[in-house]
Amino acid sequence: MLGRDPGLFISIALCANDPEASAIIISECWGELMVSSALENMNIQCPYCGESMLMLIETTVGDQEYVEDCQVCCQPILMLVSVNGGDITSVEAMRENE
Repeated sequence: MLGRDPGLFISIALCANDPEASAIIISECWGELMVSSALENMNIQCPYCGESMLMLIETTVGDQEYVEDCQVCCQPILMLVSVNGGDITSVEAMRENE
């Protein structure tokens, strides 16, 4: 029996009208198992330093709450993300201790 090497397949869906709404689809294949996740770019503002940054948000797992460090000042940002049917309905970025 021949073994299969796992593979990682990435496809990028670009939206000409709104580049920030472009999605990155990542699929990982191991044997017959295929797992997919969709990531969307969202522009957020750091609640500490005020800098704007691009964040990748997973759209296939529903509502989320997690901490992401600011790419500029390294402070912890509490991310509250609402997802409905694969669409992001709201994103809140706040200080972790609020």
